[in-house]
Amino acid sequence: MALDQKALNELLMLDPDGSEGLLAQIVHSYLKDASDILYRVRKATDAGDWGTLTRDAHSLKSTSLSVGASAVGNAAAALEAAGKRQALEACSDLIATLSAEFAEAEPLLREVIARS
Repeated sequence: MALDQKALNELLMLDPDGSEGLLAQIVHSYLKDASDILYRVRKATDAGDWGTLTRDAHSLKSTSLSVGASAVGNAAAALEAAGKRQALEACSDLIATLSAEFAEAEPLLREVIARS
């Protein structure tokens, strides 16, 4: 898996010389928030809380795509759609996929932080 360099470049343009450390801050915040969201979508699925599930999946989709974690974003989009259909079995499978995609993206994003 690779990160979407175009999305990362767009974030780099916010702090072109890196003096503010903005990219590292954004990615660090994303990693923390994404972990929290993964926990919440698991709980929401178990509780049948479709509103929380779809809101959190939507949020994770958007933020993942913005930091270049497109596979995570795509999995979150599929989870959001399944949550809207209240498809419990599909949501359970998609959460496993989403967790695996995040596990692959996390070390790559930590490398981005280290290089920033």
